[in-house]
Amino acid sequence: MSREFYDKYWKGQEEGRIELRHRLALGLIGEGKSVLEIGCGDGTFSRMLIKKNCRVTGLDISGKAVEKARRRGVNAAVCNVEHELNEMAKGKFDVVVCLDLIEHLFEPRIFLENVKRFIRPGGCMVVTYGNALYWKDRLSILLGRMPDRNMYKMGQHLHYWGYFSFKRFLHDSGFEVREERLNMSPLGNVLPFRNWFVYAGAYRCVPVK
Repeated sequence: MSREFYDKYWKGQEEGRIELRHRLALGLIGEGKSVLEIGCGDGTFSRMLIKKNCRVTGLDISGKAVEKARRRGVNAAVCNVEHELNEMAKGKFDVVVCLDLIEHLFEPRIFLENVKRFIRPGGCMVVTYGNALYWKDRLSILLGRMPDRNMYKMGQHLHYWGYFSFKRFLHDSGFEVREERLNMSPLGNVLPFRNWFVYAGAYRCVPVK
């Protein structure tokens, strides 16, 4: 991850966007929890957690984002989560939140192994991702065009997963999915190949090994 890249990104952002998958993730987190949000950005999601009486610690690689998060009352710190996580994220948390994060990391499996250390017994990780094999993306590629989605445009994503491959990745990284909430086209309820129609998802996972 490049600190300079994300500082430039957040400098030009008025306010972080809340996508449907983020609202789905919010529904997976109970009130009054202790939460570590890794990749907190400008604190938009952290503020939503604070409104649920959660005690939130936020980490982000961008100093610009952390400044904005702190102005919103979020306890946030600058951290390159691939190299500095063990130094910055002290303590155990009920929930570790990673929204649209792990696809940006060079070594996401090593990162998830580190995340386990900060989940207290009985706790969980809540993670979101965008399905890179959504039916419109498949059609674009078949027609010889790049899909018209930010994950393909912005030059940030280092990894791409489909519906099944993402859950397999979580399993292989030592997490068991206990609950999923999907942003899915209605076509997924009536046509075969349901995985083609999942646009994005939010998952509540527990460490198993």
